[in-house]
Amino acid sequence: DYQDQKLADLAVQHKVVILPARQKGNEAKFLEIGGEVEVRKDDGKWYPARLQTDLFTGSETRVLAPSGLNLQVPVRNVRPGFDIIAIFGDQRGRAAAQLAIMHDICQARTDFNFGPGAAAALGQDGSFGTYRRIFKDPYRVFVRVCRGTDDLKLQKVLQPATGCALTFFTSAYGENKEMLCEAFAAGFVKERSCAKTLLEALWTCFSNNSVLPTAWQPEDQSWCLKFKIPRQSIPGLSERPIFNFISEEEEFQVLLMLAKDLIDPTQRLNVGETVEGFNGSRWVEARVAESKPEDEEFEIRLSAAEDGQEFLVDAKQVRAWSDTDTIFVFGCSVWRQECARLRLMAQAAASAGDGGQQILEELQTLTSSATGIETEFVDPPGGDASICRQVAPRIGRSTNCGVEVVAGKLVLHGNSESRDRAKYLLKFASLQKGNPAAEVVVADNNFANDEVSELLHTIDLTAAEKQVVTAQIIEQVEKETGTFIFIRDDHSKQTYSHGEAIEFKWVPEGEPGEHDWHDGTFVRRCIGKADEVKISYQAKQESDDYRSEMPPKKAVAEEIVVKLKNVRPAESNVKRKPPALMIFSPQPGFNDAFGAGFAGRRIKALLRNAVGQATTGQKPSEKGKGKGGKGGKGFNKGPKPCFSFQKDGNCRRGETCPFSHDVKVEGGGQAGGGKGGSWNQDRWAQGKQESDSQRESWQNWKSSSQDGQDGNSRSRNWSDSGNGGGRSSSWGDDKWNRGQSGSWGKSWERGDSDNRRQSGSWEG
Repeated sequence: DYQDQKLADLAVQHKVVILPARQKGNEAKFLEIGGEVEVRKDDGKWYPARLQTDLFTGSETRVLAPSGLNLQVPVRNVRPGFDIIAIFGDQRGRAAAQLAIMHDICQARTDFNFGPGAAAALGQDGSFGTYRRIFKDPYRVFVRVCRGTDDLKLQKVLQPATGCALTFFTSAYGENKEMLCEAFAAGFVKERSCAKTLLEALWTCFSNNSVLPTAWQPEDQSWCLKFKIPRQSIPGLSERPIFNFISEEEEFQVLLMLAKDLIDPTQRLNVGETVEGFNGSRWVEARVAESKPEDEEFEIRLSAAEDGQEFLVDAKQVRAWSDTDTIFVFGCSVWRQECARLRLMAQAAASAGDGGQQILEELQTLTSSATGIETEFVDPPGGDASICRQVAPRIGRSTNCGVEVVAGKLVLHGNSESRDRAKYLLKFASLQKGNPAAEVVVADNNFANDEVSELLHTIDLTAAEKQVVTAQIIEQVEKETGTFIFIRDDHSKQTYSHGEAIEFKWVPEGEPGEHDWHDGTFVRRCIGKADEVKISYQAKQESDDYRSEMPPKKAVAEEIVVKLKNVRPAESNVKRKPPALMIFSPQPGFNDAFGAGFAGRRIKALLRNAVGQATTGQKPSEKGKGKGGKGGKGFNKGPKPCFSFQKDGNCRRGETCPFSHDVKVEGGGQAGGGKGGSWNQDRWAQGKQESDSQRESWQNWKSSSQDGQDGNSRSRNWSDSGNGGGRSSSWGDDKWNRGQSGSWGKSWERGDSDNRRQSGSWEG
């Protein structure tokens, strides 16, 4: 019953291959008494049952039907009642896919037996194994806290933080059917140790109303980091519901927990005393509205500080108020723990009254426990700390370096190599002024370091693709691939000589946006203004008197001053470079599976979709869905691509095109019948080149008149050099349309000199 699409999604998510499998030899010998089987009845259908006796004791066996009936059936009518799958990939990917499948099935079939192969796959294999822990969870709340809304917390935070294939099962055990939560964490020794520490902290926090005591200490302290920041300086952390996670956890692949000290239930609380109470699913600041006698435990009435609303809480749901927050950071990477700490301390410094000076001094005293990791404090490029704060996440992702701004200082946390890379990219980011789509000049000395220059790659663009590049597309690809992308500026620093042919665009002051390029001639640079030049162009002047019948005056040369960035070499000039994107990746080489190669492939696909939408108005389809012609007999079904758009990035049919303009759509069924396979792109391009030269004649032929008396169309014959011998051919209207869709029609008509027609077949 497990959906094939779900298996396909799991395979993509965990980077594995999942295939159906069969047991070698006779499947019946792998069945055990009590195992699930299927029995074929007289109607020919198979029904579920459980095996009661050994299959090899005779020609018949006994099975137990779901209705409770004990049936005796022939052995030939019994088969296994389960499917077998094989998972290919690395150990962690296989374990993650297996645990996800087991979890989904157990939600509907808690008694399902996955067989000895499933247990062996999760067993000890060298340093790889599975850590297992059971928790008492009678109301299944702990499982929901760990998995989060729609399992997002588990997938985006817990699994990356531990480095393990982690999941949770709930089952009823014992005579009382007590609900238990069972956690499985499959990984190597280091990762399993981190998962053990994290699960212990989660259970302690859950048992104390989402509070981790400040004095809590794990067995292995290398998997957590503890520090203090001013109270409420991270509202997203202190006010979040227990089922949610914050963006910093997903970005740095860590788990953040807020630690507090609970108030002794026997302690006397005075009216008006400031405390924190657990209201709903979060802790809020409150004041005691009703005093509590000593040595007596009962509900306490509190008044919320934000709106004055009163609420009742148990004495164990009250904790002391403090002017600082203690935070635990959990993760299997020490460097990521420290980067998360740096981000939270930078956020706290931004809201501090002293401008973050105290936090900066504290950071200067911290040292890293990881080998080779150091913290460097430098002045922001250009002295603009606000721009550096804005681009810090982009720089950090692409250089594997913690980048933050604290009290006007740029703080870099990482090894020497990553810090150097961050400094290089900060030069470009500062020139962009916070706009990822701004063009940047790549000077020869910007990447003088040979090692760094190998990490910068060029991706050529078409003019249409460059027009649709946006900051949103660049940031999306950067987040997906961990790279830094910017548009190369080839014109603003270009040198020109007097009389050189150029192209310019006139951008009136206060009218930003897209403007057309015009032909012109370079005159000279403006004295004292390095960013302005004087150019000349041919201006057409009309007659002074619009009522005059005199012809318009001849074009005259006029000179104007324009910005240097709005001038580029003429198209025929060898200085004219094609537009390009520069992609920086910390991974050397150019591979389509990761790094700069993957980023280039991803952004080109997004730009092709954007160009298609801009030129045709046809939005990219989802999951390969799109319009397409009717497929021939026995050929592949599904959406068919528009080969004209895939080849040239444009389609003259526009929104009315019956084929898909989505670059993800490939192949498709054959339009029209006949023998042979479907046309591929190369064959279509060849046919297109031949047909382009004949299109004008075809248009003339199409506009010819029709004979209304006998219903026959009078066509104008046109020469087809491919037929040889000077024989003329004419294409019918419906046949031509089918030819445009990707393959020739079933029949073509050959005209003789006496206009008699005979039909022939055109295959494939």
